[in-house]
Amino acid sequence: MGYTHTSMSDIAKAVGLQKGSIYHYFESKEQLLQHCIYFSKAYLSDNIFHYAYQDELPATERLEIIFEKLSKIVTRNFQGCFFGNLSLEIANIELNVNSLLYDFFEEMKLIVLYILKSVFTEVEANEKADEIIFIYEGAVMMTKLKKDLAPLEMAIEMIKSKAKRDERAN
Repeated sequence: MGYTHTSMSDIAKAVGLQKGSIYHYFESKEQLLQHCIYFSKAYLSDNIFHYAYQDELPATERLEIIFEKLSKIVTRNFQGCFFGNLSLEIANIELNVNSLLYDFFEEMKLIVLYILKSVFTEVEANEKADEIIFIYEGAVMMTKLKKDLAPLEMAIEMIKSKAKRDERAN
């Protein structure tokens, strides 16, 4: 149904509560969404993004671990990326959460950038980090659309190749 077509009554019914019970904790649907975004970001930081800082692992391995773990989440029932789906749905609506979504993708880029700086210069790493985020989110969208894991599998291979320095270029 999505954010815009879901009411607080729908949410209350889905979780087995009275609508008033939800309003006891959240002033609005938007505030509830903010908490969902904070929770999701914390979950990813605690359970997935920390692999970026395992400096004893090669960059390709850290990226593979992170993006394979993310892929397991987004392929559950081919639901896609919570942050990507929400960003697309509310991009033209003025909500306070828009900046939170933008911040998530910036944080994700910083995670990738940290890994890539172990292999590339800051400029090269920054360019590749953008490419990796674009590749991954595009693959998530195609996987969801086609209900096929192949785009994500291909994206992970492309992401790993982005972390390898081409020795022929030097």
